[in-house]
Amino acid sequence: MHDIWIQPNARALQRRNGSAATHDFSEAAAANARHFHRTISVYQPTPLHSLACLATDLNLGALWIKDESHRFGLKAFKGLGGSYAAARLVAERLGLTAESLDFAQLTTPAARGQLKDLVFATATAGNHGRGLAWMAQQLGCRCVVYLPAEASPARVTTLAAHDADVTVTEVGFDNTVRLITERALDNGWLLVQDTAWEGYEEIPRLIMQGYLTMLAEAFEQLQDQTPTHVLVQVGVGSLAGAVQGYLVERFGAQRPVVIAVEAAAAPNACQSIEAEKEEPVILGGPFETIMATIACGEMSPLGWPILRDHAEYVAACPDWVGAHGVRLLANPADPDPRIEAGPTGAVTAGLVAALCDADVRGPARETVGLTPESRVLVFLTEGATDPVAHASAIEGSWPTPKGE
Repeated sequence: MHDIWIQPNARALQRRNGSAATHDFSEAAAANARHFHRTISVYQPTPLHSLACLATDLNLGALWIKDESHRFGLKAFKGLGGSYAAARLVAERLGLTAESLDFAQLTTPAARGQLKDLVFATATAGNHGRGLAWMAQQLGCRCVVYLPAEASPARVTTLAAHDADVTVTEVGFDNTVRLITERALDNGWLLVQDTAWEGYEEIPRLIMQGYLTMLAEAFEQLQDQTPTHVLVQVGVGSLAGAVQGYLVERFGAQRPVVIAVEAAAAPNACQSIEAEKEEPVILGGPFETIMATIACGEMSPLGWPILRDHAEYVAACPDWVGAHGVRLLANPADPDPRIEAGPTGAVTAGLVAALCDADVRGPARETVGLTPESRVLVFLTEGATDPVAHASAIEGSWPTPKGE
């Protein structure tokens, strides 16, 4: 078939004690993040759907999907990280206690008076910038957002709707991050970026901790049903690192097997693990893919070591996998719910379906240990945030696994 690259990670499969610390992503850290998010008036836990019919079709014991397309009305999980980091930074300026932080404390007249000249800044492929702009809007602050040259017009329009000052650069994502970093320093803006580098770790770590609300919800919704496998998107590695770190902290050696999923257009993690690199491979763009929000050339030094030491498998997926996932979720058999997803969000579901198709990728199913008893949790990280990519997937511009 159109190749999916499944890269086993010997270091993680042997369950060695890796060098990467995971304590920042503990259940206690998740509780702090969720406490704050619960104080936002529009907060609701996002759905955890059981796809029982699809699980039967794929010969799996259970298949659940954590549907982040409902998060804060933003159609993506990214609002969790941006809102939490922004709130923690604002709380520090206001002299508030981080552990018991309440959103109402940040929006009093006195607080707004102190924050009125604050300007947040970030580079984004779309979802992180939207989440930060939304939070800035709630706090009465300005937000400056830079998008890479390949950004779709829909991303620009969405950001502008949250009163963000939007600039589309002439360079790719990684160089756009460098550009906004320079501009933020020159203008005194507060940079809230979802990837890290040497000397810039605190804020990306807060963003990653914000994502833990999603994990706390999911395992509360699962109750006593523990998955055997978890599939999560990579991108710069912040989300995947947070998910992996949480699973290590919560379950130790008995944790679910993680399959970290990236775009084949930018297979940093696969290349890095194959070459047994301590530092991740850096790839040059631009990256042509309908999964733009996980196509990055440089991985975060916070997320990467956790994946390097603990993620059992990495899968680099061509665009058809994301498109296949979109169509599967949009056209379920009863009683499974219909879910509107973008290719990046649906790539995890598309990969499970492809791995479980005996005519297509039977050996890979055995490689990652998917059996009729497996209980699989996948994350749907975004809804139809890019209408062009979503329409391309739905209309069949990309083939199904069997080329139909």
